[in-house]
Amino acid sequence: NQRLVHIPNFEGAKPIGYYAVVEMANGGTDFEYMTIFQVEAHRDRYALSKNGPWATAFDEMAKKTCIRKLAKRVPLSV
Repeated sequence: NQRLVHIPNFEGAKPIGYYAVVEMANGGTDFEYMTIFQVEAHRDRYALSKNGPWATAFDEMAKKTCIRKLAKRVPLSV
C-alpha cells in the first residue's frame, strides 16, 4: 500500500522528481513517480534527438513520461 505525499517547494529549487496520479471510478488510486535521474535515463534511451522537446520543454516531457507509464496500468473500461 504505497502513498504519495507532496510537499511543494516554491523557492525556486530544482525538481527532484515527477509524478502522475489517477483516481479510478471505484475509488482506488494509483501513481507513478520517477526521480530526475530515472527521467534522464529514459530520455537518453528513447529520445531520437537531444535538441527536440527534451531540450526545450524538459518538465513537460518528464510529466508526459510519467503519465504514459501510469496509463499502462489503468483499466481500459469501467
